Amino acid sequence: MSTRGGLTAATIFCILNSTVKGIIMSAIQAAEIKRRGVSAFAPALEEDGTAIITVRGSERYVVMTIEKYHALRESELAQAVREARADYKAGRITDRTIAGHLRRVTDET
Repeated sequence: MSTRGGLTAATIFCILNSTVKGIIMSAIQAAEIKRRGVSAFAPALEEDGTAIITVRGSERYVVMTIEKYHALRESELAQAVREARADYKAGRITDRTIAGHLRRVTDET
């Protein structure tokens, strides 16, 4: 099996063909992980911090650096805050406290 920089020809082919939302991500075959262990991730994660694990030619899992994970979580949280603020501004959020409930009940009568 021919290798280049520690990657097999099949892995290099997967790297060139793996595209997620227009962003090229490295791909690692499950067999490569079995053979090389965690060290198989290092070259793949160097590019953008993410890699796809393929099993029998199908993309199955994504591995990312902890920095990439934290950035993703921070982005998700920022989006949730933006959505909550928009809901609040649009009046789609109600006061769910006991005091708020009592105000709603007494205002309805």
